[in-house]
Amino acid sequence: MELHTQPAEVNLPRREREKAAHRKEIMDAAIRVFARRGINAATLDEVAQEAEFSKGAIYLYFSSKEDLIFNILYDLSQTISDTVQKIISGKRSYREELLDLYLTIAEYSFQQGDQLKIFTGENMSDFQCISKESREKLMILHYKGIKVLEERTTKAFKDGELRDIPLVAIIAMVHCSLDGLAISRWKLESFAQAKCAVNNFIDILFNGIGKIREEKS
Repeated sequence: MELHTQPAEVNLPRREREKAAHRKEIMDAAIRVFARRGINAATLDEVAQEAEFSKGAIYLYFSSKEDLIFNILYDLSQTISDTVQKIISGKRSYREELLDLYLTIAEYSFQQGDQLKIFTGENMSDFQCISKESREKLMILHYKGIKVLEERTTKAFKDGELRDIPLVAIIAMVHCSLDGLAISRWKLESFAQAKCAVNNFIDILFNGIGKIREEKS
């Protein structure tokens, strides 16, 4: 159970693999600095020091601080979108897929909390730290994942897995609770606690929205 990520570029030439590795080192360092200092306050000098690169070396991989921020946000958006599409496939019951998605997000929130902290913080401010063009690229990915979740929820409703209550309310409930889990980890201290809380939450959720409709005679 893990967030779906792109496969390693093992077939790249050695120099390209080294460049990809350095790029990741810089991004990982930037995530730590941005989470600790805040995106607005943090500087590329601090990122360079954290990554143990010269500032000039940073510019070999990213044209600016905004470019670095965008790449961090874009990579996580891609990862989340791919994960939603992989888990919410319609091959299992809606409840099983939703439970898997919540547990995956919960686990990732403990493994990569700094990255989610940056993403959710900027999401709440409408990604004002990057250009309009960059925001539009992020939104395309963001809404791709939301659309998959909405379509799967609609299918579950039509298939009789959910109660006859406004579908838009169910979708909003699921989406907002996932955001809340990613942002706050529900104030839990470990994934073991989160796993228990997610299972309880899904029980409560489906006691409210879940119902197999009676077949018409």
